[in-house]
Amino acid sequence: MQLTRIWFGALVALGYFSTPSLAQIKIGVAEALTGNAAQYGVPIRKGFELAVSEINGSGGVNGQKIELVVEDEQGKKEEAIKNYNTAISKDPNGVTGENARNALKQIEQEKKGF
Repeated sequence: MQLTRIWFGALVALGYFSTPSLAQIKIGVAEALTGNAAQYGVPIRKGFELAVSEINGSGGVNGQKIELVVEDEQGKKEEAIKNYNTAISKDPNGVTGENARNALKQIEQEKKGF
């Protein structure tokens, strides 16, 4: 749990310092909430929600509350790409998730024409 808090704190700090003028910190979370991988994604989402609840309950990050933008990527690469784009359109400070890195690679390759 301590490692999760450290990692989550680092993610929040990176998002916070990259856009300090926001009144709220948005973090996109794309996890498998349905489908075969839901057994992994649902506890991860609950962990994020618990961390956000504790951080917001303690006054947030430098007074800024954290908001999660949660998307269900169903454990599928295609859904991860779609949800990554959806999360980005909501202007978060950062996006995380099991397939977020793979989705980003796919989007970059599509833009380059590979």
